[in-house]
Amino acid sequence: MRRTKTFFTALLGSIMAATTTMQAFAVPTNGPGSLPPGQRIAAVDPYVTALEKRGFEVLEGDFTLWGIDQCPGSFELMGSCYFNNPTAPYDFAVVPPWTDEYTDPATEGAFGLDENGVGSVYRLDPNEAILVFGTLPPEAAYFGMQSYSFSRKGDYATDNPTYEFLNALGAKEIFFHEIPRNTERIGAFNSLSNSVNNVVIERQSGSTWNQVRYFVITPDRYLDKQVRQVLHRLGVAQKDIFSEAIPSERYCQDLWMRSFRRLPPGGSWGGPGRARCGRRGVRRVCRCGTSRRLG
Repeated sequence: MRRTKTFFTALLGSIMAATTTMQAFAVPTNGPGSLPPGQRIAAVDPYVTALEKRGFEVLEGDFTLWGIDQCPGSFELMGSCYFNNPTAPYDFAVVPPWTDEYTDPATEGAFGLDENGVGSVYRLDPNEAILVFGTLPPEAAYFGMQSYSFSRKGDYATDNPTYEFLNALGAKEIFFHEIPRNTERIGAFNSLSNSVNNVVIERQSGSTWNQVRYFVITPDRYLDKQVRQVLHRLGVAQKDIFSEAIPSERYCQDLWMRSFRRLPPGGSWGGPGRARCGRRGVRRVCRCGTSRRLG
């Protein structure tokens, strides 16, 4: 089995509608009628074609909504709905597992399953990358994305002011808890990087709203470089590509998540909180020849 660490990619509020800057390429739209996740799509996807030519394995991911209607299922499995905002539902990016990848039923459906039975909690090998691309939302008060650890093995440190403060408030169980169906793991929301927000995006690329941007999430610098080269050769400007370097330490113990958040104009949540502006995409990339396949 592949040695892995688990992530989930959460698209909070309204964000990813994917497209490509090269109109000559017809990237299939995710959702009903598209090819099933996990099926080889190189014949119609320029990203997959170019990456496979470099010896990488690639799977197609998708997006799924996680709103107030999905909370009962999350609460049944995890004992929490993770502060879901009913007026601004989360839109998760999901990726299918590799054929030899272990999936933990205790966390796989923490944020529901998509129409193909794929969850937003997944395991990422140290030699993998997630490529998310799409049209960013219309102008908003704030838009940002950041990765967090979701769960890890071990115990909490209780000899610190944060624990004492939350315990005194009676909120200890909200922030310090075990995974209900796998008590060897504890829940954790620890940031792993700086936020890539609308200010960062604008400073690097010149603009944010309604623009196609690309995001590469990986602990592997070589793979990050390879994905960037592929995008550049397909006509994507380097300034439009944003990399998030996930730390590799404790890589086989921790579970991970990635979140995107949009705050509508005016600074308050409201409306459907979700805008689909066109095509969107998630690709899972692996240089699997170097992977250690352990559960």
